[in-house]
Amino acid sequence: MKRGIILGTTTALILSSFGTATLAQSTSTDVDAGVTTGVDATVDQTGTDMAANTNANANAGGELNFGQIISGLRTGEIANTDFSTLGEDVTIETVLLSEIAGDKDPQALENALEAEADAMRNFHDQIAENAKLSAELAEENFSPDDVIAVRMQGNNKVTLVIDDRS
Repeated sequence: MKRGIILGTTTALILSSFGTATLAQSTSTDVDAGVTTGVDATVDQTGTDMAANTNANANAGGELNFGQIISGLRTGEIANTDFSTLGEDVTIETVLLSEIAGDKDPQALENALEAEADAMRNFHDQIAENAKLSAELAEENFSPDDVIAVRMQGNNKVTLVIDDRS
């Protein structure tokens, strides 16, 4: 009987350690003495949906920071942004790189840009081909080549980060 209780308790402890996934399990153990112990445990934590495309470049809410830009460049997430999903009522904002928060490591940024130079050329071409993005940049006296990062929030809001380094 002790074995069944220990097994049930151990199972409950193991199940309670899973905090980021939804898990449902039922365990039942029969002991030779005809005693049945059972543990039903359900751990459910919602809101843990992680987007693969952070456009880390940080498509999620919150302030965009310098580290996210470097990470997005290194992983190719920025260069692989899909602008075709933008809606007709898209709101476009620009922000200067010098205004971005975080520890600024110019060498790390330069290394990331050099490593992704070909992909960034394609990224700039995609921006140039998008009439709304191009018009917004031109209105603010920027070109697609000035864009170093992007944050898309759904299909109706885009923030373009402008490289204003000298």
